[in-house]
Amino acid sequence: MSVEKPIIRVDGAVKTVDHYLINRLKKLAGSSPDLRSRILIHNSSESPIHEMIIVLHKDSIVEPHRHPMGKSESYLILKGHLRINTWEDANSNPISHEILPYDADSSSAFFWNYSNGLWHQPQSLTD
Repeated sequence: MSVEKPIIRVDGAVKTVDHYLINRLKKLAGSSPDLRSRILIHNSSESPIHEMIIVLHKDSIVEPHRHPMGKSESYLILKGHLRINTWEDANSNPISHEILPYDADSSSAFFWNYSNGLWHQPQSLTD
């Protein structure tokens, strides 16, 4: 494991993330200027799929953005409440998607995935 503030890279053929690592990630995010941090799971920036665990504080601002066609992005919520606003193009009205952690007694979404260049902006509603 290596740390480049506020990024933690998990190395090795088998990668695990435990409570200790998540708590460390939360502390890194709290002291980061953009109030976010991440654990990189993928082996390199050249990997076809970039896998990561992200901590995003409530006051962190992620600007609307999109990824190249053929790339996808997924969110699986472990804790907290995430809103993802999406736009088809600059002239369309945003659509909000509320994502919460898995709860067997809830009908709320806990996983979200998109692809093909959709404009989106994740926003944490909790710390």
